[in-house]
Amino acid sequence: MKGCCVCNSSDVIELIDFGAQPICNRFIKSLDDDEYKHPLVLGLCNACGLVQLINPFPASELRPPYNWITYNEPQDHLDYLAGILSNLPDINENSAICGISFKDDTLLLRMKKRGFSKIMRLDPEQDLGINDGWTGVETIQDKINLDNAKEIVNKNGKFDLIIVRHILEHVYDLPEFMRSIRELLDPDGYVVFEVPDCTKSLEYFDYSSIWEEHTVYFTPATFKNCLEYGGFSVEHFEIFPYQMENCLVAILKPSEEFDNRSYNGKILQDEKNRAIAFSHEFSRKKTLITSYFSDFKTNREKISFFGAGHTAIVFINIFNLKDYIECIIDDNENKQGLFMPLSHLPIISSSALKEKDIKFSVLSLNPDLENKIVEKNRTFVKNGGEFLSIDPKSKLSLYHKLKTSSFEDINLSKFNDEVYYSICDVAKIRRKDIEWMKERSMDNKRKRCRICVHKDIDEKVHEMFIIHTKGAYVRPHKHINKNESLHVIEGSADVFIFDDSGKIKEIIKMGDYLSGHEFFYRINNPYYHTLNITSEFLVFHETLKGPFDRSDTIFAPWAPEENDRKATEQFIEKLVLSKKTFFQLKKIVIKVNNNEYLLKTN
Repeated sequence: MKGCCVCNSSDVIELIDFGAQPICNRFIKSLDDDEYKHPLVLGLCNACGLVQLINPFPASELRPPYNWITYNEPQDHLDYLAGILSNLPDINENSAICGISFKDDTLLLRMKKRGFSKIMRLDPEQDLGINDGWTGVETIQDKINLDNAKEIVNKNGKFDLIIVRHILEHVYDLPEFMRSIRELLDPDGYVVFEVPDCTKSLEYFDYSSIWEEHTVYFTPATFKNCLEYGGFSVEHFEIFPYQMENCLVAILKPSEEFDNRSYNGKILQDEKNRAIAFSHEFSRKKTLITSYFSDFKTNREKISFFGAGHTAIVFINIFNLKDYIECIIDDNENKQGLFMPLSHLPIISSSALKEKDIKFSVLSLNPDLENKIVEKNRTFVKNGGEFLSIDPKSKLSLYHKLKTSSFEDINLSKFNDEVYYSICDVAKIRRKDIEWMKERSMDNKRKRCRICVHKDIDEKVHEMFIIHTKGAYVRPHKHINKNESLHVIEGSADVFIFDDSGKIKEIIKMGDYLSGHEFFYRINNPYYHTLNITSEFLVFHETLKGPFDRSDTIFAPWAPEENDRKATEQFIEKLVLSKKTFFQLKKIVIKVNNNEYLLKTN
């Protein structure tokens, strides 16, 4: 790569050189087979903050050798997205809609069900001149060029709506790709781009997310910047949350103006800081992970990976773990009998958990499937086996097992298993402190942990960094003569605010700054309130008026006590159901008011 693939700046620095790596889709049939390898080098553009591969693998080498290799993209948000697209100004049943690749089929089908009939998807052979049978996005992206776009327009005319899902992160020549999409688009039309959000991968130091097929690693800021460089203005932007990685969706119109002045300064610096932290942490994580796996070998305990996908391949190879692993388990019969690229570990069925006396199995698949795998193999767990996960966001994450700092290292005094106090004159909280708190929250009964940065309970202002895990029950309560503020740092939750009788007054969807939801609230009146955690962890900064007096906190008499587990689970279930009803009623009120009817409520 001569310069940045978006802004063309020559100021692209190397972040991490992972060394010569194989192509993840090239499973080995015989240990005597030759393997193609290429340097996997991650870089950062200092000018625009985009994380990208330096000198990517040749696109021609990435074509899958097996036609059974498939990749699934998130779909739970597509009904909602189809609704937004259907209601765009000037989009109607006569609008011409085009999908770029097979990854657009599921959204095109939803548009068809909504009454749109002028729908087509580019044909690889007829429209792009691809004649090699199985066609992946690595081949399609190479054929989306200005010449082909002009021929497509000559045959079909220009399109009112173009859908481009999960291909932009594979593109080698982004300016040419953008020019081609603009050529296909009517001047008054819309284009929808969808890409994976790599923010969590970078912030959680998830190195298995780096993949030779992804040339760029977008965050919301760098994604928008890329689209504006490509000659588009953002009309609508959404972040759809998923466990593995969020989806970024932008609805655009062509634009002749480009002004990225708002992108400079703090936004750009935040992007660079995140990427540099990802780079600096790699060697430390490699040492910790290698040491952890080495302990298994020392204790003669067998370990397997569960899932022979590209995340497992990358994780094993970049951390050089092949000598510590017995086998790779995957119940896809197409993969069984083959060997993993570079590590040459055998791929076998899940029966190996018992047959090979595996002690630990590391889950290396979509985090949404982890609970299903554990449940399906509960005999393994019952017999003393343990599942871990390479996903740092998972409750089963092996990152929780790594040797990290103690509370002495981060200058804390322990009040109890849940509460710690900073003992520094200048209190500071680092990322590794948050990770340490997550470990503590998993180990205590109430599944929570806090660091108090005020010195003691008599301080007039109490400031706390708090972690709650999903499923933690916070009994509805209110504070007398005190206000309370909460700022979400990581994760998501619903805040329920009640009147004295227990009727819901308000529900606040909370998330971090990039989520698009509220990330801060302050309660100025003594309302009963509670949190329902909707992510694996909720990390937040809470400020409360001191000094601490237990009698200032009043618990709701209509809510169960924390020690009644069955009652608390039922209460949380009712809250979740009430949330759906609450928002449905709000929609009814809006609709009635818009039609100038008066809806009276108690």
